[in-house]
Amino acid sequence: MWNTLRKYVKSMLTISFPTDESVLADKYIQDWYKEVQTAAFMPSFPKLETVDAVVDAITMCIYIASPFHSAVNYLQNFYQAFVVAKPPCLCKPPPSSLEELKKYKEPDLVAALPINRQREWLLAAQVPWLLSFKVDDDRSLLNFAASQWNVYKYKTSPAEQKIRDISQKLYTDLQELQKAFYYNSTAMDKGAIPYMVLDPGLTAVSILI
Repeated sequence: MWNTLRKYVKSMLTISFPTDESVLADKYIQDWYKEVQTAAFMPSFPKLETVDAVVDAITMCIYIASPFHSAVNYLQNFYQAFVVAKPPCLCKPPPSSLEELKKYKEPDLVAALPINRQREWLLAAQVPWLLSFKVDDDRSLLNFAASQWNVYKYKTSPAEQKIRDISQKLYTDLQELQKAFYYNSTAMDKGAIPYMVLDPGLTAVSILI
């Protein structure tokens, strides 16, 4: 996913910034990284003095806000819907000393879980499910690529035709990724829950793209 996004970002950026010199000459890029390092208190943020540096920075922004965010957000149901694995509250205070901990047995643990509290149990199971709700088809990464390709499909200027070709390439690359994620998911052990979180058709598109 990272390589696919980076290829797209580099292709798009090199339309306006074909050389390292053009990056150095751009006031807004230079001001941006300096502001991040100072006003945003991120001194480790890299200097953007080459095309590759800008490509990496933009790719990271998109990656965090799109596939990385989807992998974290839409996985909540996998791990939290089983309330015992991640209870939202304890109904009994935890051990406060080593001696109490040594005496702590299974009945104490069960009593601490919201097992007999129907409201808390249902909320604990339903909230992760709601947060993991499937992204709308028109807001997916794959749909973004298809939409941009369609917008530029019949454009005639050289720059617009470049964007058309780049968008088409992103779309076909994402389709190949979709197959890879599907085959990886089906290759898991029998009985495992299908893992389609990073499917480009199910990954929310970042507003940053």
